[in-house]
Amino acid sequence: QVEISASSASVGARLLCGITSPSASIEAICDHLLPLADVATPNINELRDLSADGSIEAARKMGARSVVVTSAIQETEKIGAWVVTPDGCDEIKHPRIAEPARGTGDFFSAVLASALLDDPANVTAAARTAAAATYGVVAGSGSVALDLPANQAAIVSPDLSLVIGG
Repeated sequence: QVEISASSASVGARLLCGITSPSASIEAICDHLLPLADVATPNINELRDLSADGSIEAARKMGARSVVVTSAIQETEKIGAWVVTPDGCDEIKHPRIAEPARGTGDFFSAVLASALLDDPANVTAAARTAAAATYGVVAGSGSVALDLPANQAAIVSPDLSLVIGG
């Protein structure tokens, strides 16, 4: 699991490859990096940066075997992700937290990677686990930082009943 934001990857591609335009660095990411990935985890804004429209079809065309697009579902009471696999697209949702701490996407990706170690073939189940753990940690943290030590139980035993879909 390598977590690289689209903006960071764009800067890195320009530095490492001598690419001078943002569009060329996005092209390099899409053509060379993503096809090597088993799972990519862009948020909806990063998907829009990397594709024409930020749609499920755009996620499917990214080149990774599976794509989990976080914050793709924005409802009044719920927030969620698309889990785009070769077999289709599942939606997973959990209750929205008004002011989440920063780092939730990185935390989600870390839990997803850990869950995939247990069952690499079931990206949707791993994403449900990651969503439940993320919600538990964010709900138990303040709006400034994720409080991982205080919320270890949500990481070790995520409450899957809080996640809808998948």
